Amino acid sequence: MNIALITTDRKRGGIAVAFINYLDSIRSMADGVVTYAPAKSHLLSILKDRAFPDVQIIELSPVQIKMLKWGFLPGALRKSLQTCSVIISHNNFLCHPLSKSNIPVIGICHSDKPTGLEYADRIIALSTSGAKSLVDAGLKAEKIQCLPHYYVPIAQENRYQPCPTGPLIVVAAGRLVKKKGFEDFIDAAALLGPRYGDKVEFWLAGEGELMDPLHQHATATSSPVKFKGWVDIKALIAQTSIFCLPSHAEPFGYVLSEFMDFGVPCVSTDTNGPLDILNSDQAGVIYPKGDANQLAEKLAALIEFENDRRDLSSRAFARIREPDFSKEKFEERLKNIITSTLLFCP
Repeated sequence: MNIALITTDRKRGGIAVAFINYLDSIRSMADGVVTYAPAKSHLLSILKDRAFPDVQIIELSPVQIKMLKWGFLPGALRKSLQTCSVIISHNNFLCHPLSKSNIPVIGICHSDKPTGLEYADRIIALSTSGAKSLVDAGLKAEKIQCLPHYYVPIAQENRYQPCPTGPLIVVAAGRLVKKKGFEDFIDAAALLGPRYGDKVEFWLAGEGELMDPLHQHATATSSPVKFKGWVDIKALIAQTSIFCLPSHAEPFGYVLSEFMDFGVPCVSTDTNGPLDILNSDQAGVIYPKGDANQLAEKLAALIEFENDRRDLSSRAFARIREPDFSKEKFEERLKNIITSTLLFCP
């Protein structure tokens, strides 16, 4: 059995990480894997660097991607897919053209937008609340399976320092795009800056299309946020006292897992993935998305109480090591989804 994995995503981020993780897992349950990624994309460079001996890598040209977005399945792509028993799509819109291959399609919902997934034979939601949202949007419940991404912990022990000798450093990080809600983080920092002065620093790490507008917003609000650009995640985590995820939409949230791995207390919006990862508010602090005032209040509470930071650190460190996020559990669930797809959608 050959399995196809496809995405048109070009940049760093959650889809690229998920694509590689799915590939690593699928290789153990398939005779071969065919991967499709855009030419000159970040993901394609990873695939080529890893040099998987049992993986066929096919580059998607700009013309092919444009045809797919228009709902057409290019002839060369259709032909190469005929060697596969099932297709796993990492973009919702691809489910429509891929369905024309007459090969079962599994669509992974990496966004909160269900459009396009109605053409998939099976749909993977990344959280329980995400699965409910898809049903509420009108998709058939029997098609939907909940499968959170897995995370393999790195830290051998929790060495988080709840009371560092220098200033507390509050960090937000990610691709600088609208849905990530970084304006709210900048606004919360503007509210808290005068209260804490040089005792607390606010850092925003990442790059993206909103770099200049966010700089302008910080200037306009007299926010003390320091822009760090794209930095090494491990080095950033080592300096972080509190991590903040202000996303307006977050189907999973790999970045939360990375900070929790090292015991960093996390504050996040009440979006689908974080609600599951943080076990509601048991392993982190939850606040309503888009509410900078609430974010400022939640951050202030953690800034002022060392014992709360210490307690959340222990909870976060333990939570991300629970079986729900293990690679073994993920592979067991994924194998069941693929098997049922082949059985009921021949």
